[in-house]
Amino acid sequence: MKVVKLISLILILSIFLFTDGYSKSNKPKIGYKIDKEKVVFNYSYTSSSGNHNPNGPVGIGAFFTVFDFLKSKGGETIYSYTVLEDVDIETFQIIKDYYAKDKNSVYYGGKKLDVDLDSFNVIEKGYAKDKSNVYYGGIKLFYKKNYKSDNEKVFPENFIYLSEAYAKYKSIIFFKGEKIERNWDVGTFRVLDQDCILDKNLVEIKENSFDTYYISYKDVKFDHKTFERITKGQRFKYKTNFSKDKNNVYYKYTVLPNVKPSSFEVMHSRFFKDDSYVYIYRYNGYNEISFDIVSDEPTGFKAYYFKLENSKGRLITSYYRDSKNVYYLYGGSDPTIKKLNTTPEKFELLSHYYAKDDENIFYASKIVKSDYPTFKLRKKTFMNSAEAEDKDFYYENGEVSKNK
Repeated sequence: MKVVKLISLILILSIFLFTDGYSKSNKPKIGYKIDKEKVVFNYSYTSSSGNHNPNGPVGIGAFFTVFDFLKSKGGETIYSYTVLEDVDIETFQIIKDYYAKDKNSVYYGGKKLDVDLDSFNVIEKGYAKDKSNVYYGGIKLFYKKNYKSDNEKVFPENFIYLSEAYAKYKSIIFFKGEKIERNWDVGTFRVLDQDCILDKNLVEIKENSFDTYYISYKDVKFDHKTFERITKGQRFKYKTNFSKDKNNVYYKYTVLPNVKPSSFEVMHSRFFKDDSYVYIYRYNGYNEISFDIVSDEPTGFKAYYFKLENSKGRLITSYYRDSKNVYYLYGGSDPTIKKLNTTPEKFELLSHYYAKDDENIFYASKIVKSDYPTFKLRKKTFMNSAEAEDKDFYYENGEVSKNK
């Protein structure tokens, strides 16, 4: 028992010592902190690698190998700080991207830089320059790896910052201070967003941290000037795997035939539309889709919403309509849509699953064989709306569950 207590005490002390006393509930804000006597730069890094965060100073990473073993298999975020030396507190000011300056010096991540103070200017996303050099993360930028000669440095006159940490210098493209080895055509190179870049020959789209797909001009004659990614959502917009140019609509690298790019729009669930049709699409493997026409009324095609009791909120259902028909969407990996034997004028939503017209009760797209006049929901809530009853039976999921 004493041995167990001793090991526990060592663990607790190790965690406290190796994290400078910081806990998850007391995380310092990364960046500069100024008081009357000193300037401090708080930084973080991952314990599993033993490396300091590039936004902070080099220092104590080697001491965290024991902490890794005791604390984390996947890597713990370690918080620490450095105190700036010989700083003039009265003139000290934070610029941005971890750059700061006083009347005598420029700093990055708490480290003093050897730069020309009068001409120094922070550009964006870690890039900066003075009259002689370009910097990324406070480090002088070179266009040849492992070269530190002035013959291979990036000169500010020809350096152009683009966006999303991309920049160009003569015939070279940089991303986060690193030269991209692929030979992009600098004259037509564009940055659409943080995950999509292109030139006249190639589109590169990062789907996630692991997967990247390409559209090659050799395979698809895309128009690089009008190429754009398609967003989805109203309040919170996000990128989809759909894109378009003046000629085509694409899903990843595949052209969607006969879909009009000028009016293309991704809808909710598994629908998209142009000014002629609404389509339902399904995934064929990881990189391709197939699609079918659902409705020829793209402006009138709408979802039915279930209103929550005692609330102003509402939730989308799987029922849809246009001016002539009512539909039910069966989701999953192979979505299908069924047309109901009714019309929008007669149709009334009862719950997320049940509906009725002047003759029938519906569960999804199926007609429920029930006593129409006495049919009612047992629990009129969104989650329990599959339960119903009439004078003779109880129903669950549109089927008789038991007699009364």
